[in-house]
Amino acid sequence: MEVGERIKAILSGGQPNKVPWTIYSMLLTKGNFERKMRDMGLGIVGGCALYKTSMPNVRVETTTEGDYVYTTYHTPVGKASPS
Repeated sequence: MEVGERIKAILSGGQPNKVPWTIYSMLLTKGNFERKMRDMGLGIVGGCALYKTSMPNVRVETTTEGDYVYTTYHTPVGKASPS
């Protein structure tokens, strides 16, 4: 079983033959060391967005006062500001 198959097994409720060994891609330097670790079974985890946000009919207004940034959301039913 390869590292990708181990991860898929866990995510689908199965049991892999070994615990998958992974690292986020931004934490591993590229080059010979990376290749050696991958040859030993290390899996590289990349990032990707799983969702997309949208705010139709909303106007976002930001105001800066000194070190503070204030955001106001203007919607069809009124306006809102996070505290």
